[in-house]
Amino acid sequence: IGGAWGLSHIAGRIEGEGGGLTVQSDMATALVATIVVLVVLLAVLRLIGSVLRLPFAASRWRAARRAEDGERASTRCLVAIAAGDVQAARREAHRAVQLLGETPATLNLAAEAARLAGLDDEAERYFQSLARRHDAAFLGYRGLYRLATARRDWAEASQHLSAAERISPRAGWLRSERATLAAR
Repeated sequence: IGGAWGLSHIAGRIEGEGGGLTVQSDMATALVATIVVLVVLLAVLRLIGSVLRLPFAASRWRAARRAEDGERASTRCLVAIAAGDVQAARREAHRAVQLLGETPATLNLAAEAARLAGLDDEAERYFQSLARRHDAAFLGYRGLYRLATARRDWAEASQHLSAAERISPRAGWLRSERATLAAR
C-alpha cells in the first residue's frame, strides 16, 4: 500500500516516439508497467531455464534410480550368498553389475556368486578383473588364491599369495596362509 501510494505521488510524464507511434504516460503508470514487464520476463526466463534443464534433471533422476536399484541388488546378492542360494546370488550379482557397472564391489559379488555356483572359470575371470584394478587388486589375488587352493594347484596359489603380499604386506591373513601353504 505504501509503495502504491508512493508511486501515485511521483510527478512527471514519459513520452516516446518510434515508427510513427507515440506513447505517453504518467510516471507512476510507466514504473508499474516496467515492473510488470520485468516480472513477466523473469518468469518466462525461469520457465525456459526449467525446460532446458529438464533433460539433465531426468538423466540425474535415472542415474540415481539405477544406483538405488544396484545397491538393492548388491544387498540381495550378499544375503543370497550368505544363505547359500546360488540362483538368487548369481541373478542379483549380474543385476548389480548391469546397474552399477564393473566396480570392485560388484565384481567381487559376481565372483563369489560364481564360486558358490561351482563355476570356477567364471569366478576366475571376475577375480582376474579385480586383480587388474589398482584399487581392488588384493581382493582379486585373494580370490584367485582361494580358487587355486581349491584345485590344489599349490604353485599357482603361491604366485597369487606373493602378488597379494606385494600389495598389502602386513595383512594378517597372508601370514597364516603362507604358513599353511608352506606346510602343504
